[in-house]
Amino acid sequence: MFKKLKRKMLVLNLSILTVLLVIVFGALYLSNYNQVQRAIDFELERIINNFDTQIFVGGPPPVNDGSIIQERSVSFLIITDLDGNITETLASFTSDENFFNEAYQLIQENNKVIDLDGNNWQYLSVNRDQIIIYAFVDYTAEQELLTNMIYSFIGIFIGAFAVIFLISNYFSTKSIKQIKEAFVKQKQFIANASHELKTPLAIIGTNTDVLLEKDSDNKWLSYIKYETERMNKLTKDLLYLTKMSEQEPKKIIRLRVNLSELVESSILSFEALAYQKQIDINYEITPEIYADIDPNQLNQVFHILIDNAIKYTPKNGNIFVTLDFNHNQIIYTITNSGEGIKNEDINNVFERFYMGDKSRSLNPNSFGLGLSIAKTIVNNHSAKISCESIPNKSTKFTIKFKNRYVK
Repeated sequence: MFKKLKRKMLVLNLSILTVLLVIVFGALYLSNYNQVQRAIDFELERIINNFDTQIFVGGPPPVNDGSIIQERSVSFLIITDLDGNITETLASFTSDENFFNEAYQLIQENNKVIDLDGNNWQYLSVNRDQIIIYAFVDYTAEQELLTNMIYSFIGIFIGAFAVIFLISNYFSTKSIKQIKEAFVKQKQFIANASHELKTPLAIIGTNTDVLLEKDSDNKWLSYIKYETERMNKLTKDLLYLTKMSEQEPKKIIRLRVNLSELVESSILSFEALAYQKQIDINYEITPEIYADIDPNQLNQVFHILIDNAIKYTPKNGNIFVTLDFNHNQIIYTITNSGEGIKNEDINNVFERFYMGDKSRSLNPNSFGLGLSIAKTIVNNHSAKISCESIPNKSTKFTIKFKNRYVK
């Protein structure tokens, strides 16, 4: 239990760290990316504007000496007519006609960037009176900068993740140790108190029986005997629950048991009580389902569930039990008609001492420990128990055993 709690704390801390780092790194990367993109777009527009100034504002004709694009060392222009024929090329570097032709061919397949001669180029095209201008800027360095930024972020993330993991692991271990000590002390107190109560309760019960033999009509003695029996049941349940809580799943002595017969036997043992309350118990049990379990503990679970079902099923109601093997799982269900459980109580039915007001009034002998005991035993068998209810109609408990159980 404490290992699971520690893992949950670690997962929570690391998840928060991951989300925060992703948000921070993502924001930084997007900020840098947008800044680089704006710089490239500005440079492309500047090159085109310089060309426009010389061509359309009475300036001298363009000369292929890089004067238009002299502010950048790696950029070039391609000018075509409306039919797509290259009429002029300008570049800030020396290149041959094949380079420009290949660049022009690549832009027919892309709308923003091209890969040419091992470099990344971003371009912008504009239509003028009788020509189309294509301005190209080499953004290989910027692309490498952004890529290196990603690698840096990954490195920082891994380093931060490792540091936070070590720190979280240290403080989680320290916190869990304190929680574990408090929990152990609580269980020891319950166990010790229950043990100490057994003897005086036994003495009170014996003395009450002796007095009742002499005065059987004494209602005060009857009250004492009734409450003593309730306290005896409570102490036994507390001791059993403490024992089950301390038991490790690996230390359970498992036997290969015919689970079908065990379930059917538990049902038959309650037939007389169900008949007395005029409750119908029906069941569908797939025969010859075997499981590696502690039969005494699982039998206790089945008895708790059936006993609860009978308690909360009204007169002329019905109970339906199933046991089946499906999708590599053994599935046990028990459904009873009745008022059901309120939606707000569903998540609390397995808590110790938890009882709704209505159930408390209907069953004064119940302490709210039965389902907690059942859940502890089921968990120790690496299985899962759940509850679902339809108010004013039915309540259903389901136990699913893992696929290591065999049929």
